[in-house]
Amino acid sequence: CGHCKSLAPIYEKVAKTFATESNCVVANVDATVYTSIAESYGIGGYPTLKFFTAGSNGKEPLNYDGGRTEADLVSYLNEKCGTDRAVGGGYGPNVGRIAELDKLASELLISNSKDLIIKSAREISKKSNIGTAAYYVRVFEKVEKQGKDFLSKEIARLSKIIAGGNNTPEKIDDFSLRLNVLKAFTESNAKIVEQHSEL
Repeated sequence: CGHCKSLAPIYEKVAKTFATESNCVVANVDATVYTSIAESYGIGGYPTLKFFTAGSNGKEPLNYDGGRTEADLVSYLNEKCGTDRAVGGGYGPNVGRIAELDKLASELLISNSKDLIIKSAREISKKSNIGTAAYYVRVFEKVEKQGKDFLSKEIARLSKIIAGGNNTPEKIDDFSLRLNVLKAFTESNAKIVEQHSEL
């Protein structure tokens, strides 16, 4: 049907966005072919979207009656699956962020004690079980050596790679995490500039 054809590309994008989420599987069943499945779930119109909670074994799915945009579907699945995925792929803006290291990132660009900040970042990183901790330290070191221009160049480079569209979902996730960490440095820098301009 026409509605199914218009939803298909959106649905495929959403499936790709959640491809690396083991606890959130996006599946497509052609109910005109698998009529017994359609009957067992009371599907009478197309397209019909249903949400099955983990461990439900197909029993009592939730009917989805929300919007049919990519953003609507991603938002719904994030809520139901406990994920933070971004429209178009990758993670949401706060995934991978570490508050203690974000605080140090905000101090790095204005501090005369960059060595002490980087030492503190290394210590926090060693204690952290969050995968991005080591990347934070690399960014601290790069900013110390190359200055804040490193941040804008690296953000532009990673954004271009992601926009290129030739990446696996796993690579998009990795680049998204890196962008989130880099933005911890640039957001703090923007706040500092804003505070100084108000003075």
